[in-house]
Amino acid sequence: MSINIPYSEYTKVKNEIFNKMIREYISIVEAIFIKHGTWLNSIYWHFDINAGTGKDKKGNNGSVLQFCEAIESHKIKYHLVCIEKDKNNYNELLINLKPYQNKGNIIETHPGDHKDILPKYFTDIKEKRYGTLYSDPPGSVPPFELLEKMSKCDCYKTLDFIINFAATTIKRVRKCSNMNAGKSLEMYKNKINKKHWLIRKQIGGKHQWCFLFATNWDNVRARKKLGFVNLDSLDGQKIWREVNLTIDEKKKIEQQMLPFTETIQSTCNIQNTLQLKRIGL
Repeated sequence: MSINIPYSEYTKVKNEIFNKMIREYISIVEAIFIKHGTWLNSIYWHFDINAGTGKDKKGNNGSVLQFCEAIESHKIKYHLVCIEKDKNNYNELLINLKPYQNKGNIIETHPGDHKDILPKYFTDIKEKRYGTLYSDPPGSVPPFELLEKMSKCDCYKTLDFIINFAATTIKRVRKCSNMNAGKSLEMYKNKINKKHWLIRKQIGGKHQWCFLFATNWDNVRARKKLGFVNLDSLDGQKIWREVNLTIDEKKKIEQQMLPFTETIQSTCNIQNTLQLKRIGL
């Protein structure tokens, strides 16, 4: 199931968020390379598994070209993997990537479905691959099962996931498809082998577009300037509840909590009454 999202509703904001995030993250990885004295030989890996044309409908750079521009302002080599299913989009992507070709880096482009192509990069090698994967499906459910398998490859423990998704679509698919019944965001998340998660408040109105960032980096911090908070924080759990649960699920939880809430309120009322008696009121 997919949904059509008008450009003006979300695309511009989404691209601005990704651009700021990828620039900040590249700087962090470059600092790691320099700290360990490996920056001359280290390679930054980046997978864009919904690459599109490289530009949005208004001609502004999309995620692929934003990555290229961002990393070329640094002195580190990179290996970019772009996957695009739509043939017309793919042909346009090749044209838009030409200025970045033949500069000593590796840029691979693949026409086809990421479900078929991405597993070709799953490997048993132990050498760490630092970098990012960006999943931004156009109104469909992200390929969580693929990310789960990729996260369990030793070499990708240091490759972090940036996931942009429409929470409403995931909820609809759960309700309409027997095959996906019960497959909540919570279930998908728990199967991905990443220890720490950041979440950004949802935007895009009824579609509930939202960003997740998954990493094994123990020193990861909330990026409040970008709107990202730790998923385990109070603010993070409020956002998670909205994107993870359907309206019916939230109502059910509230009903289950009602007896406890009433008990707590009753206890408070008794304590207040006793306190008033002690002070003679």
